[in-house]
Amino acid sequence: MLTGPKGPFAYVVTKEGAAIRELKVARTTPEGAVIAQGLTAGEKVVVDGQSRLSPGAALSIKPAADTGSQ
Repeated sequence: MLTGPKGPFAYVVTKEGAAIRELKVARTTPEGAVIAQGLTAGEKVVVDGQSRLSPGAALSIKPAADTGSQ
């Protein structure tokens, strides 16, 4: 989650590239945030390299890192 002039937002993956989703945050915890509005179930959220993105930017999808936990 990032913060811009209009408040919190995230980049999501679309067919056209990166897209901004303005967010409404219900609450934050040490582990993360609970998003009340702005994301749809199943959307892929960009979690690395957001500072270099702009709307419509091409994305390279990488598999999640193996954390070793089971």
